[in-house]
Amino acid sequence: MLPSTAGSAEASHGVLRFFHDRKINTKIFIGFGCVLAITAVISIIAYSALVRIAASFTEFSRLGDAVTNAQEIDQGFPGISALCN
Repeated sequence: MLPSTAGSAEASHGVLRFFHDRKINTKIFIGFGCVLAITAVISIIAYSALVRIAASFTEFSRLGDAVTNAQEIDQGFPGISALCN
């Protein structure tokens, strides 16, 4: 057997046969569909990460407000302390 016929015989079996028997137009559309699917998966992952970041930022903002309130109370404490003595 010649090496070129052995390679084509192997290519005609399994998954490669699916692509080997298609026209170029179909192969291009399959490739475009794969790229589109990968883009969709990456977009979903990025969107979920942004949602988590937004939730974390909201929590950070809430904690920042609590710290500001605590600082205001702490600054007023010496005045109250002086009145009690």
